[in-house]
Amino acid sequence: MTESQPSFDVPALLKLPSIGSSVLFVAYSATVLALAYTAGGDPMRTWQGLLALVLALASAVLVLAAGTYPLARGRSALIAAAPAVVAYLITLNLRPDGLPGWTAWYVLSGTLVLLALAVRGRIAMAWVGFAAVTAVNILWAVRAGRNPLDGLIMMQAAVAILVFGSLFAVGLRTLMGRLHAYSETEHKRAASSAAEIATAEERRDRVVELDALVREPLTILASDLFLSADFRSRLRALEGELRDRVSGANFLVEPATVAIRAARARGVDVLFFDDVGLVQLHLDIKTRLAATMATILDAVDRGSATLRLSSEAPGTIRLSAVTEVDGDLHRSTQVIHTRMG
Repeated sequence: MTESQPSFDVPALLKLPSIGSSVLFVAYSATVLALAYTAGGDPMRTWQGLLALVLALASAVLVLAAGTYPLARGRSALIAAAPAVVAYLITLNLRPDGLPGWTAWYVLSGTLVLLALAVRGRIAMAWVGFAAVTAVNILWAVRAGRNPLDGLIMMQAAVAILVFGSLFAVGLRTLMGRLHAYSETEHKRAASSAAEIATAEERRDRVVELDALVREPLTILASDLFLSADFRSRLRALEGELRDRVSGANFLVEPATVAIRAARARGVDVLFFDDVGLVQLHLDIKTRLAATMATILDAVDRGSATLRLSSEAPGTIRLSAVTEVDGDLHRSTQVIHTRMG
């Protein structure tokens, strides 16, 4: 009967606390009050008896109230100790002759509270509390000059209730463990399925987007129409844009995107080499790189511009640029210190 913390919530299954648990408390309270005042006898005519009744009701509130599974140790200890305290207060004024019968109503009330404690995940503590009540009854029998076995006889029906209650609690825990494992498996399967659906939808969106970009140019290329210089320029720009999407994701941030389109519109051959690869840069770093690239490209009115991103040392991004205008080469390098996400 382990007291370890499982990863599932039995109270959630039993809906504790809820209207149902409130009904249980009302039924418990009505039964205990009826027994205490109709069969309680001499003990209920004393302050100890009244205090015992209050403690019996309070322990029921405590065990049915909201809480973790298993219940916190401190709270569980209070609940487990309460039936023994109630038993002690009643036995102080319990008549020594004959078997108490329903005068010992505390046996039933305490057993029900300990049963609820077992269901709340503290089976061992429930049995410790039961043993304490039994010890109090034996103490009463000895103090009254009776056979100590009389104290055990008073608990014979209660022990059967708690045994079956404990078996139910163990079975419930096992069942919940299996349900939890099944739920986790289904959750992972659903998450995997959702990821696959999202990937398929993204792929479909990219296909639609690509189709919108290339359908018209490919249709014209497949026809016998004359290919004008303007159309050829558009094809070069389109080819560059498609290439950028594959190899230059870190470049595609404004104002670089604007500068790239403008440069290609001027006839500049723009090439990217993104050696940073799949590493995702922070947006602020991308923006700084984009501003630097835009400055470089805006200064080129013809020829070619080749830009390369590399990360040669941890925490740095190197932007290398080579521009060629009328056979003249110009090289520049910018190093940006950053962290890479």
